[in-house]
Amino acid sequence: MSKDRTSSASSTEVEATAPRTVPDPQESASNLVCILLVEDDHVLRTVSADTLNDLGYRAIRTSDGTQALAALARDRDIKVLMTDIGLPGMDGQQLATEARRRRPGLGILFVTGYDNLIKEGQLLREEGFEYLAKPYGYEDLARALRRLVGLEGPLR
Repeated sequence: MSKDRTSSASSTEVEATAPRTVPDPQESASNLVCILLVEDDHVLRTVSADTLNDLGYRAIRTSDGTQALAALARDRDIKVLMTDIGLPGMDGQQLATEARRRRPGLGILFVTGYDNLIKEGQLLREEGFEYLAKPYGYEDLARALRRLVGLEGPLR
């Protein structure tokens, strides 16, 4: 992921990106799934959205919880909320709680640089929640998203 990616969009602007290449629908149903990405760091948000697109998902990018909830209200196609835990203002857990209140079946993927939160079980534990510690690998992200959209059973 060392490609140079620049964007003129401000960090307060909601950005939607479409996949650069659309996978064959016979190969994967993931090309139909919309992911709401919430990351306050512009570079990480851009790289993460590009990775989601490379995996065949449609990514809607936001930088905070308020923008994310507005996007969730606007776009009924969103199936998964992928959020950083450490967001300014409303943190990722608060966002996930409110998002799930509004959309009970919404998949939640937490990403965090604080892997001790995962190890110590300090995060929400419910069906439809997945966790990745930063930095995470491409395949780890792909597996977590497949589990959330029902394309793969939980790892045992």
